[in-house]
Amino acid sequence: TINGKIDRKALPIPETFSRQEAYVAPTTAIETQLVAIWQEVLGVEKIGILDNFFDLGGNSLNAIRINAKIRQELDLELEIKNLFHLKTIRDLAFQIDFSEQQKEIKLDNQTLRKIEL
Repeated sequence: TINGKIDRKALPIPETFSRQEAYVAPTTAIETQLVAIWQEVLGVEKIGILDNFFDLGGNSLNAIRINAKIRQELDLELEIKNLFHLKTIRDLAFQIDFSEQQKEIKLDNQTLRKIEL
């Protein structure tokens, strides 16, 4: 407008979200649990393991809620930044599995190292 404000009525109607990827169902227990958590927090009925967190409506507040649910239901400690870098359930589940395997590596009856997500 003349005074520098946005004329919201003149803006086009936003397009509805459409999946870029075909639906891929979870195949592991951790993927299934993560899908259930994302569905509950994001309010999306059908989420595939290749769906992008942000494309589904994810934001920083949702990331905090998902992190709290993962801690509560899966007894896993994640850093919030992982939800921003690992944007799909497949990537997040892979990182969780990898980290859990690293925790099990033993050397002289002591844990070689402990990787926190």
